[in-house]
Amino acid sequence: MLTSLGILILTTYIPTVYKLFHYRLWREEYSHGPLIFLIFLWLLWKEREIFKKPIDDKLHLPAMLVFFFGLALYWLGVRHKAMSVEIASLPFVFIGAYYSLIGKEARKWIFPALYLVFVIPLPVFIVDMVTFPLKQIVSQLAEKSLALLHYPIFRNGVLLTIGDYKLLVADACSGMRSITSLLALISLYVYLQEAGIPRRMLVLISILPIAVLANTVRVASLALITFHFGESAGQSYYHDFSGFVVFGIALASLMMLDKLVIFLLERKKKPA
Repeated sequence: MLTSLGILILTTYIPTVYKLFHYRLWREEYSHGPLIFLIFLWLLWKEREIFKKPIDDKLHLPAMLVFFFGLALYWLGVRHKAMSVEIASLPFVFIGAYYSLIGKEARKWIFPALYLVFVIPLPVFIVDMVTFPLKQIVSQLAEKSLALLHYPIFRNGVLLTIGDYKLLVADACSGMRSITSLLALISLYVYLQEAGIPRRMLVLISILPIAVLANTVRVASLALITFHFGESAGQSYYHDFSGFVVFGIALASLMMLDKLVIFLLERKKKPA
């Protein structure tokens, strides 16, 4: 029965997922969406023994309220054609249904369900509200770092002028996409590591500054290549490739930070 319930829930959301990917997948900032769903399914499979748990005959009223709240969100999303609301209902429906049936045994599926938060498209006004100040910060840091190296650079808002060249810090260079992707991957990483709350919080809080610094390196390096080798060199191959390099550096930095936190925590536990 529990397996059939899972199949029923996931089947119900197939039209929602299809619409989500059909309208959003082509957008660069949403390219991580399919990976989030694959990870979600893998996490369910990893804890698949829950499907074998006996049904609890107790009444779990809070879980039932969560389930019906999820159904209400789903109905509102479908009625008003709001994909974000539709997909946001899935964690509530999934956890509410299983917690209602098997109680505390469903706790292992709380993280997989909440992991779907990363697939929910943020409203445009929120993205704009966060992206603009991030672009400002990245632009300022890139300008100051290159000025320290005595390069002829001038900033006007998010427009950088270096020598005879002008570079506009676009939304992709703000770090918003990096923050979302890093948050998703690092959340999975610390979950699989079964880390303590202090360690998890420290690593997750570090995502924002590391993503901003990584994108500052990207913008500064684009400016340098453009200055020394011309606009075609900076805005063609390297522009696209640098995004992957910077993301890899940021991810490696976060993992190194996590290892450092582990070392410090273990050292603190040792008797003096």
